[in-house]
Amino acid sequence: MAATQIELDEPDLRQVPLDRVAELARGVHHTRINPDGLTFSRLPDSMATYLDKRNEVWGVRARCTAGVCLAFVSDTRYLRLELAFEPGIREADAVTVSVDGALVRRISPSESRARPGKVIELPRAGEKRLIEVFLASTCPTLVQGLAIDAETKIDAAPTRPVLLALGDSITQGGYPDVAARLLGMTVHNAGIGGHFFDPGSLTEPVVDSPALITVAFGTNDWAGGRDPENARAYLDRLRAFWPDTPVVVLQPIFRSKPPADADSPTPNKYGLTLGAYREQLTEIADQYDNTTVLATKLLLPGDPGLLADGIHPTARGCMIMGQNLAALLRPIIDPGPKPLDGIDILRRLSGEDTSDASNRMLSFQKNRYTPVAHSDAAIRQGRWKLYWPGEVTTMTKDIGRNNPSYERGMVSLPWEMPIDAYLPDYHGIKTEPPELYDLVNDPSELHDLAATHPERVRQLASAYDQWFTDVFADWRLANLEVRQHDKQYWQSRNVPDPAVLFKDFWQWHRTPGTDPTRDDPLEAFTGYWNYEDKQ
Repeated sequence: MAATQIELDEPDLRQVPLDRVAELARGVHHTRINPDGLTFSRLPDSMATYLDKRNEVWGVRARCTAGVCLAFVSDTRYLRLELAFEPGIREADAVTVSVDGALVRRISPSESRARPGKVIELPRAGEKRLIEVFLASTCPTLVQGLAIDAETKIDAAPTRPVLLALGDSITQGGYPDVAARLLGMTVHNAGIGGHFFDPGSLTEPVVDSPALITVAFGTNDWAGGRDPENARAYLDRLRAFWPDTPVVVLQPIFRSKPPADADSPTPNKYGLTLGAYREQLTEIADQYDNTTVLATKLLLPGDPGLLADGIHPTARGCMIMGQNLAALLRPIIDPGPKPLDGIDILRRLSGEDTSDASNRMLSFQKNRYTPVAHSDAAIRQGRWKLYWPGEVTTMTKDIGRNNPSYERGMVSLPWEMPIDAYLPDYHGIKTEPPELYDLVNDPSELHDLAATHPERVRQLASAYDQWFTDVFADWRLANLEVRQHDKQYWQSRNVPDPAVLFKDFWQWHRTPGTDPTRDDPLEAFTGYWNYEDKQ
């Protein structure tokens, strides 16, 4: 085991006892202190032993600290961590530190070895804020020491509802962690790479009282030719431990290796396509009370670029899947209305609210079709404004896919035609770095100060990204709801002939070489008129 010190060096720091550090851990079943340091176990010993006996690789993956977090409230300015990394499923990934949900440091083990002897300086020293240290997910991580300013205090973070995530390597990869943060929950990531619907692995409850359970197996079951009925035995066992907890079953996401979701999908060795497996899994899960099934297309867009190896989501794919999952889970865990952003202007005008709002953060973003975080976007706080220039591609109207029913549909319901399901999502689009302006001294925004105020840029960018992640999750949910409503609406109605519906729209006189007596307007005019694939 190679001990690694991350950001060591000292002002006047005091060591927090390891038994106190253990009380700060989230996403763990239990901890132990041994000569090498503080260890973290996501699973009960009986479950870890079962997995290790069945497959040594599963045993290693069970010991990885996926989703494990040290969460505490402190006013410390400096933080020192001493960590050790055991061999895992691959090279240890980064340890991250956040303050009030905003990422402040991301440190890889290799970087920490190259830069020993320094401390992490945290923003807003002197204020009590939530500090979270997320351990490496691809290997077991031990804590050998944690130190804070000598004159400051450390308290365990307030408890949050627990999201228990059961699944395979895709779950262990981290999308439940993203979803839990967006939902204000604590994730307990019980994903085990290579695993499948195996009722014997549920030897005892992983968590006593989770607020919600997600179950995401199936891709290994399908690839290995396992009977979908295994899911029934697994859900029976799960319900024996948690009879009343809401359960959400995630269909296996799309695969491009083999091309399981292509036009001619590859079946497994028993002749079952992944689509057919999903259908059988859904039929089984639908028979359980308080159980919801989420379709794969709602979780991750079918873009091969979001898969690292044709099976597992990339970091961006995990982020998107986590955002979508959070949007879909929110109505299940909190069916009430979501608080609106902003302040009540009426209370301020009447004098009831006299608080100072001049320093509150205001965020903006606009482009066409699918929102892009850093295209024509800005955040303002007081005199400072951080602005990302608009990327031309994301702001250009797609004239060829426009038709008049959308303009009329905005003001008169019901819709005249099914929705055009195509929305460009700009995968891989490159945007410009942000620009920073002092609006007091430079109201015309002529002098970019980003290079001379990097800390201000980081602070505003972190706050903006947190805002965008939250509202974009709502956007995705609203987009899904609109499409689902549209599909349901047109299932029992005949789609009108666009050549008739738009008969007063065709501008023959402005299109040389066309003849309204012989030409098909759907071919003569640029536009998106074919809706046959919407049914």
